[in-house]
Amino acid sequence: MFEKLVEFGLSEKEAKVYLALMELGEASVTDIARKARVTRTNTYHLLGALLSYGLVVGEQGDSKTMFRAQKPEKLLNFVREKMHKAANSYREAESLMPEFQSLYRDPEQKTKIRYFDGVEGIMSIYDDTLTTKSKILSYSTSEDKDAALPGFFGEYYEKKAKKGIETESFVTESGLTKEQNAKMLPERFAISSEINIYDNKVAVISLKEKTGFIVEGKEVADTFKKMFILAYERAAQYDKKKE
Repeated sequence: MFEKLVEFGLSEKEAKVYLALMELGEASVTDIARKARVTRTNTYHLLGALLSYGLVVGEQGDSKTMFRAQKPEKLLNFVREKMHKAANSYREAESLMPEFQSLYRDPEQKTKIRYFDGVEGIMSIYDDTLTTKSKILSYSTSEDKDAALPGFFGEYYEKKAKKGIETESFVTESGLTKEQNAKMLPERFAISSEINIYDNKVAVISLKEKTGFIVEGKEVADTFKKMFILAYERAAQYDKKKE
């Protein structure tokens, strides 16, 4: 019974006083405090709360105030009122959710940067792109990939094809790629590093220096995605495949 009263919304001490008064029928503060095993001073405050809930009543006698519990049906009114207030609070919280979400900064979503060095490090970055659940947006390097990582890219492209990972990319003649949906650009736009944007990540790879890093963060990734999409849409005028 005690646990249920707490579930209904009473504090533990309020529940103790309420149950004590239910059993006593009518009693003074001193008797209630003794029965509930709560200090007399606290009992005054707790009875005040129970009075405001409509669960008890007090009547002034000749020398002291006597308290008694209301009929059990009043408990239903108390629970119903709690439910009504909770429903209103839920609706209000729901309406304010966009404001709360705009203020909230999830520590787990804080931008992270991981650095990689050497041949193994570079291969680890490319392997990470295979975990993507989204299309890869890529500004392909002008470096000779097969010369930089002999035998690696054939297997890499096979794995990507099996996973059904799509790619949109920019590439120049000096950086020919097996990727589909690649827009050919003039050599003046060639870059020696490669940029891959996927999920909430941006991977930057230097095959020449055998180093790279992955930036993981929604805000950074979204920024790069928008820049890529803008450039990709405008790149048609340079696409040599259409000449």
